[in-house]
Amino acid sequence: MFNQIHGLPLHPLAVHAAVVSVPLSALLGILFVVPRTRAWSRIPLVVVSVGALVALFVARQSGLAFKKSLKIDTYPAPVPQLIATHQHRAGILMLFMLVFVIIAIVAYYLSRDAATFTGARAISMSAVIVVAAVVVSFQTYLVGDIGSKAVWNPDGTRNFGSSPITKHAARTTSLSQRSNGGSVVV
Repeated sequence: MFNQIHGLPLHPLAVHAAVVSVPLSALLGILFVVPRTRAWSRIPLVVVSVGALVALFVARQSGLAFKKSLKIDTYPAPVPQLIATHQHRAGILMLFMLVFVIIAIVAYYLSRDAATFTGARAISMSAVIVVAAVVVSFQTYLVGDIGSKAVWNPDGTRNFGSSPITKHAARTTSLSQRSNGGSVVV
């Protein structure tokens, strides 16, 4: 079920939904903290957070299926270790996002009456949301970083700053600087 969609592996596709929806839910959490935007961000915060949790679930399940279909254990080191770390971090992100969803639902429930959602209640709930938003955003970064490293640069020898495109751009800039007496023309 979580293997392919139209002949393409589902995991690389599903990951994009999680990569967009988790930080978006964190942003909505930050907007909830701001009193001016709290009223209109309450419902989207809950809806997007639940959607992000579903996206994470699909990405995680499709990742497990993808790993099984690729027979990752047969790949040379360090790919299996990187994938294992990616999988472990994704599991932690899933738990963090579940906690974030619960926090979003509690925040929605507590803020239904603006007259009672003030003072210590509003400040403490806001602090919890900000911390949780930072945690899920950073964990999303960690999961994606190690996953992309496993795919694009497992041994760490590739310097993406020295790609042919970068070299061409640097050479072109250098030539334009020489022809214009050192100033760059854009």
